[in-house]
Amino acid sequence: MGEQTEVQTTTESPAATAFSAWLRRQREGMGLSPFELACRLDPQAPPVDSFEAGAVRPSRAQAETLADLFSVPPDQRTAFVLFATTDLDTDADAPPDEPWVVRVRPPSNLPVQLTSFVGREGEVDRVASMLARPDVRLLTLLGPPGIGKTRLSLEVAGRLLDHTLVEAPEGTGGTAYPPHSYEDGVFFVPLASVTDYGLVPSAIATTLNLKLTANQPPMDALRDFVDGKHMLLVLDNFEQIVGAGTEVADLLAVCPNIQVMVSSRIALHVYGEQVYRVPPMLLPGKDASVTPEALAKWEAVDLFMQRVRLVRPDFTLDEATAPIVAEIVRRLDGLPLAIELAAARIRVLSVQGILSRLDDRLKLLVGGADNVPARQRTLRGAIDWSYNLLDEAEARLFRRLSVFAGGCSLQAAERMVEDDMSSGPLPGCDALDLVGSLVDKSLLKEESGPGGESRLLMLETIREYGLERLHESGEEAEMRRRHALLMAELAEQAEPYMTSAARDPWMARLDADLDNIRAALSWSLLD
Repeated sequence: MGEQTEVQTTTESPAATAFSAWLRRQREGMGLSPFELACRLDPQAPPVDSFEAGAVRPSRAQAETLADLFSVPPDQRTAFVLFATTDLDTDADAPPDEPWVVRVRPPSNLPVQLTSFVGREGEVDRVASMLARPDVRLLTLLGPPGIGKTRLSLEVAGRLLDHTLVEAPEGTGGTAYPPHSYEDGVFFVPLASVTDYGLVPSAIATTLNLKLTANQPPMDALRDFVDGKHMLLVLDNFEQIVGAGTEVADLLAVCPNIQVMVSSRIALHVYGEQVYRVPPMLLPGKDASVTPEALAKWEAVDLFMQRVRLVRPDFTLDEATAPIVAEIVRRLDGLPLAIELAAARIRVLSVQGILSRLDDRLKLLVGGADNVPARQRTLRGAIDWSYNLLDEAEARLFRRLSVFAGGCSLQAAERMVEDDMSSGPLPGCDALDLVGSLVDKSLLKEESGPGGESRLLMLETIREYGLERLHESGEEAEMRRRHALLMAELAEQAEPYMTSAARDPWMARLDADLDNIRAALSWSLLD
């Protein structure tokens, strides 16, 4: 008796279809009837017609015989046998005469997203390109609360996973993997609930289904497990355990084939870390066209519209609503979380109603979905998460800098650290170090201002939160007074130059602080 087939199918799978079609083409190419091929294959085997119909798969021995009959190259035999006997997916781009190039999707636990990923194609390409570089082992996606770091990291990881095509399981040979291929998997490790950085190795091990024992430290067990593997780890919400950065760096040092992508509001500051600062979504400037057709091309507008239509499918961007939507996304700084929370308010408010309430955006932007973390259900909750990670000196400077409208110079920020204020000095910290720490923690952004001078910016959404905290602290009156004095000093310094050859540089400095001057004048008139 001939060897019985090992795999039978009751329905025709895509892989069975590919094998059946290939077998029919080869048989007809040799001018053989199904009966003639069956006699050469094994007179006791199932009819060749059943193979070609996809009802029965050959046994391994029969597949080996087919490989001999149709002159499959020796270095492709193992892959061919898998193709003939199993249901592994075939590569759509494989040559018709060699369709046994097998695609195996690497293991992964990436969560399925319930809403579409909108825009940010430039960011996805830039991050993926950075990860493709051989010298990038640790990449941190850095940004303020609500900027969309987690969603961006998941999108990048998913696309990299889709591009990691393993030609066949171990033993099929022939595949040369480029640096940072992920045939051993792409894994998402949520760390928001971890508050002790010593528990990070255990959290990673749990995600990888690694069983830990009492007699081996978790980091040692993790190193042993991932050593030699080609793997991408996505570590999400790292800011509250940033001290574990050294553990991550140590893991990368001894396991050369793994790569780590971190999402965090704080840089890890370890050797080898590369940082990508996640920008806000692209949004129309005040001088941009507000026609529906023009606005629809902006990422922030597209996100707002897609999330609005989840609640009101009939909502349209027309001549009346387009300018209002443009102003909403501008006022929200292009922050994805703020935009999504604002869009959800369409249940009870018109777009004009949403815009009119943005003067108190922290009160308006609440009511996120129940199936997301608590810190993502309100904008205030998202910023609370960052604020609560600051030490006393950092929190105090953050509150003080919120009095500046439209940013401030580095020198002005340093003045806010001075100890000649009635509210007392900031506890023993260098002004430059404090400012740098707030930049590192994504609550300030440093840009080049007039004359190459460093200028510090705070997103308006974050600034509103800072003003709330400043008012609660009892320092607001003193900080408003200090702010007004700084603006008065700037005007006095500029005044002699207004009729000189140095007028233009000083006008540029005044223009950069125009919002601050207006705010100071307004406070002075009301005080």
